[in-house]
Amino acid sequence: MRASHNLFGSGEFLQTFVYLLAQSEFRRKHLAFIRTLEDLDLVRLIGARQAVNQPLTLKLLFLEGFGSFSTVNRRLARLKRLGIVIGTRDVRDKRTQLLTVSPNICKTYTRLGLLMGKLYCKEKTKINTRRAVHPTVRRSRARSAANRST
Repeated sequence: MRASHNLFGSGEFLQTFVYLLAQSEFRRKHLAFIRTLEDLDLVRLIGARQAVNQPLTLKLLFLEGFGSFSTVNRRLARLKRLGIVIGTRDVRDKRTQLLTVSPNICKTYTRLGLLMGKLYCKEKTKINTRRAVHPTVRRSRARSAANRST
C-alpha cells in the first residue's frame, strides 16, 4: 500500500511563505524606496555592518561584488540623495568614507524584526497548542496505562 502524500507540504515549509509574504508587504508599505534587489542588498549590508559597530567603507562595499563600480556608485548616490544611507568621513583617516543607515531606516528595520518575531512566536504557539493534550486525556491515558500494567 502506498503511503498518503501531503499535498500541501509540511507546516514549517508553508510558514516560510507566510514570513516572506509578510516581509514583502512590509517592504512595499514602509520601504518604497527599494526598487531593486541590489538596493535591498546594499541597505542590508550597510545596516548589518553598522549593527556590529563596523561601518562599511566604500572600498569594502565595492569589494563585495554587487556589480560594476559605476552601478554601485549610482545606486549608492541615489540612496544617499534619498537620505537612506549617510556617508561620513572617518575621524582617523579623512580619505575614508564610512557608510551608515539613517536612524529612520534603523527604526523601520527594527519594526520589521519585531513583526517577524511576532509571526514566529504566534506560529510556535500554534504548533505547541496543536501538540498539547488536554489534561483529562492525559489522566485517562495514565489510568489506562496503570490498568494495563496491573
